[in-house]
Amino acid sequence: MKQWEMAKLYGDDPRVRFFIGDVRDKDRLERALDGIEYVVHAAATKIVPIAEYNPFECIKTNINGAMNGRRVS
Repeated sequence: MKQWEMAKLYGDDPRVRFFIGDVRDKDRLERALDGIEYVVHAAATKIVPIAEYNPFECIKTNINGAMNGRRVS
């Protein structure tokens, strides 16, 4: 929903692109970040009880996903 709201605000700006994907998918990140200088990375498991119940998935998203973005850019 947030991406939809942002697209309505900034969708006409050629400097802004919106992609749906998974930060854990390095190939998708490479395509999404091709030619990009700045990234706003908001992908994270933010709800503590869910992260505690799913620690390995939380690590894949919050740590490995962020590292994928760092390696690509």
